[in-house]
Amino acid sequence: YPFWIMVVVSLLLWYVLELTPLGRQIYATGGNPRAAALTGVRTSRVLLYALITSGIVAAGAGLLETSQLSAGDPTIGPGFLLPVIAAVFLGSTQFRGGRFNIWGTVVAAYVLAVGVKGLQLAGLPVWTPDLFNGAALLLAVGLAAWRRTPTTSRAAILRYLRIRPAVSADGAP
Repeated sequence: YPFWIMVVVSLLLWYVLELTPLGRQIYATGGNPRAAALTGVRTSRVLLYALITSGIVAAGAGLLETSQLSAGDPTIGPGFLLPVIAAVFLGSTQFRGGRFNIWGTVVAAYVLAVGVKGLQLAGLPVWTPDLFNGAALLLAVGLAAWRRTPTTSRAAILRYLRIRPAVSADGAP
């Protein structure tokens, strides 16, 4: 059941984020809250709704985990933090260059889970999954930084010079 619940929640969140005005407002608020506010988006309301939604999704995930463990364990959460961050950043580099998205996160979570399970089945030490997830996070951040266009003034000048054709002193190309 957890897989099907994840598929349903992912479909619902994908629909809201990609196909509704609320999703565009969420992306605008996340990208630049001040610019979103200047265009008429109520950023405080968007942030509140996003926080409530993420709390509901996290509570559902906690209920599913508790039902699988058949007991409450307050120390289980920090172990999921590194894989979740690695999956989100790796997912943002897979489908949409640097833009966080639902399906990229789902695919990246499964890639990381298969990698970790493979390392565990190979009989490697207990700390190896953390190393694998950390390396994936570094790879994702490196890919995101490498794919992003440089924003320094030197890079902007070089980009401007490459676009414009060379002109001689008398104005002839």
